[in-house]
Amino acid sequence: MATQTQVLKRGAVQPARLHDYLYDPTCSLSGVRDHARETFAAKTTAEQLQAVPVYEHLFSDLRQYPRFAYRIQSRDPVPEHVSRQWLGQADAHREQIALSRLFTGNDAFVVPPRTYEHVDVGGRERAKFFRKPLVPFMENIQPLVVLDTGRSTTGTFGDAAIKPIPGHL
Repeated sequence: MATQTQVLKRGAVQPARLHDYLYDPTCSLSGVRDHARETFAAKTTAEQLQAVPVYEHLFSDLRQYPRFAYRIQSRDPVPEHVSRQWLGQADAHREQIALSRLFTGNDAFVVPPRTYEHVDVGGRERAKFFRKPLVPFMENIQPLVVLDTGRSTTGTFGDAAIKPIPGHL
């Protein structure tokens, strides 16, 4: 008797990590609403659900008396020292101050300066400061429209060659 083995291939990389919005500095969210949406999605994944047996209905097969109740686990995998605030809050606050200063003309609004961490240009992160153009292929692209230069008349497109009737627009 022949047997058949089926190999399931899983993707090499997850599309997004669970708490990527907190840890990844390159993860950008458009606002507080998207940050709250990501937080909710991270806290309500299927991995956070826990099946708790209901002992009164443990041997029941009826739908109205389920054997298990599901609850969200109270443990939080994110350490306490990690800030859960939206990372763009400082930039949004800076923009709000700049707009207030622009529209009111009041110089009392002081826009705080941006601070950047020191980056070693000649060291480990040297490759980030070069730019190469992306050239997918080198052959010439043929034009999509080729103009016919053999015609001597211009402006005769369909109904335009018909003489207009006098008195009509």
